[in-house]
Amino acid sequence: MIRRFQRRDLGELHQLDQVCFSPEVAYSKSDLKYFLANPRCSCWIAQGPQQELAGFIILERARRGGVPSGHIVTIDVNPAERRRGVGSLLMHTAEEQMKQEGITLMSLEVAANNIAAQTFYRGLGFITSGRIANYYGGRIDAESMEKAI
Repeated sequence: MIRRFQRRDLGELHQLDQVCFSPEVAYSKSDLKYFLANPRCSCWIAQGPQQELAGFIILERARRGGVPSGHIVTIDVNPAERRRGVGSLLMHTAEEQMKQEGITLMSLEVAANNIAAQTFYRGLGFITSGRIANYYGGRIDAESMEKAI
């Protein structure tokens, strides 16, 4: 089941983000709170059959070259739920929302050393559009990826 973020979810989302990413990549609780309170952002929650947190995605609306676009801030999937379609469901939900809003481009960054995530995004139609040196924690490069929708 997919549902919208509710304020009471913040603590659980922060805990999952800490599990999913290394300290130089994971968001602080205040960073997550900023995005979750930002009117340009949307967050969708994936719940398992027992209402447990299976994953979440935060999407930010932006403008690139004057064109409205969507930017994936983060997508987190509980390790126990990986390879079960949760990530794909969250990405498709975000993409459908952006299409409904007339947005035709989505972008994201992924750690250059996270080959599994890059493969996942490529499978969804994202292509590498650039590289950002020392993006994560001043040490890990990021691949910039985008997709026309």
